[in-house]
Amino acid sequence: NYPPAPPEISITSSTLNGTDAEVVVNISDFGVNTPSGYGVCYNTTGDPLTGDSIVEYGIPASTGEYTITITGLSLVTTYYIRAYAINTDGPGYSDEIIISTIPEGSGTEADPYLVPDLATLRWISENSDQWDKSYLQTTDIDASTTTTWDLGDHDNDPGTPDEYMGFSPIGTNSTQTDVSRF
Repeated sequence: NYPPAPPEISITSSTLNGTDAEVVVNISDFGVNTPSGYGVCYNTTGDPLTGDSIVEYGIPASTGEYTITITGLSLVTTYYIRAYAINTDGPGYSDEIIISTIPEGSGTEADPYLVPDLATLRWISENSDQWDKSYLQTTDIDASTTTTWDLGDHDNDPGTPDEYMGFSPIGTNSTQTDVSRF
């Protein structure tokens, strides 16, 4: 008897296009037994397994690279993705990769990112590399729940307790957001 040997699989690259992600996986070893299936599994909490959302691609013809497309992802969401291959000894998983989808639009003045909800507004505030982009708020946003965001040192005094600081301003002294666009 051979010891259990699940397939060896890795993710070699990923590309995000709106709500679709293209993941290139490499099956480097079938293990002792030929895989009965392979694909990617993903979730929004981390450490995805085949019991989570999956895109299954059937039985691999040989070892090597395969491109798998995940469609219909939600905007402004972080996803954890692992490739998998299964044989009779069980699943083999790749290391996890993390991707984050962005708001609808391209961030230009001609095609601004659309801001329909508080989750998108928070994404903007937490991604300073996006502050120089163009945005268009598409609905009224109730931001009352932001009072419990961003626990921190509100007065830079270690002698006072940390407090919730609320919604972080978008922009800095060198990068200011034109709030008239919201």
